[in-house]
Amino acid sequence: MIKLVEGVLKKENLKAKRIKAIKLTKGNLIFQADDKYIIRIKEGKEGCRKLKFKAELIRMIEKEIPVANVVAFDRYEGVSYLIQKYIAGQTLFQTWPRLTPVYREKLIANLVSFLNNLHAHEAPKFGIPYDSGLQFESWQEFCCFRFEKLISEISSLPASRTAEPVLGLVARYFKKHKHYLKSEKAVLLHGDLWPANILVRGHEIRAIIDFEFALWGPPDYEFFLTLQFCLFPSEAGGEKRYLPENFRDYWQLLRKYYPKAFSFPRIDERLNLYLILHNLGLYKVSLEGRKSNKFNSFSIDPLLKILIFLFDPGAKLYFWT
Repeated sequence: MIKLVEGVLKKENLKAKRIKAIKLTKGNLIFQADDKYIIRIKEGKEGCRKLKFKAELIRMIEKEIPVANVVAFDRYEGVSYLIQKYIAGQTLFQTWPRLTPVYREKLIANLVSFLNNLHAHEAPKFGIPYDSGLQFESWQEFCCFRFEKLISEISSLPASRTAEPVLGLVARYFKKHKHYLKSEKAVLLHGDLWPANILVRGHEIRAIIDFEFALWGPPDYEFFLTLQFCLFPSEAGGEKRYLPENFRDYWQLLRKYYPKAFSFPRIDERLNLYLILHNLGLYKVSLEGRKSNKFNSFSIDPLLKILIFLFDPGAKLYFWT
């Protein structure tokens, strides 16, 4: 793969002394060339569409939001590639516990101003921007489509049989509460926004990264991953263990500076439904890993997380008060 990346850089007349792999997973190959470039490589038509959309999106917003600017997008030897500038910095989740309250508030205020710029872009339909087959007239339709597809795919895997009672419970909850997923406006969302995708240096946001899951939807959807992170921060900490109390004010400051995103009726139920969708996706990946004898390690079982979200209100109440 390093030879392939060298060929890509040569094609673009870019020079680098050292190339290293950052992430090598199915469908997601990421490399760093010196402290100059980040190179993403994807195979197939779907991968090409995703990278092309990401390149177009970043070029559209790069004057409004700090991002890793696009250097090149093209195809080479049967694969698609996207080259972006390397941005030096630390993730916000690494630096947050060390920040003073004053700088924490300043960072969140800046983050929300950037999100307002992103969310100012609107679309007539909800869903995946680069796939017209996954765009819907309503947000509820899109979320229900995703839920039914996930349940169908999970049920087709033999390893899911032991979880049928829990999946049935989750399905009943989703059906009962899906009517809360009403939204009039579809705005451009990052789709994977949590502190690990925000790079800071000193007390400034250097870049918001990884727009892989960008979509059209309501602004409250932007924060469900942040809530999950705040509830289970130790999962993202590697060897260092974090506690929910380390990030309680992160969530509270988001609510303070972006009240519009939290003004939807029954916002708690809406966030529950988003968290169900996300963790069903993780559960599906974990089952597929067992099928191929490649286990995906999650600190807490995704189905257990769903049960915590639905039936342990005290877990989230800590952040809402």
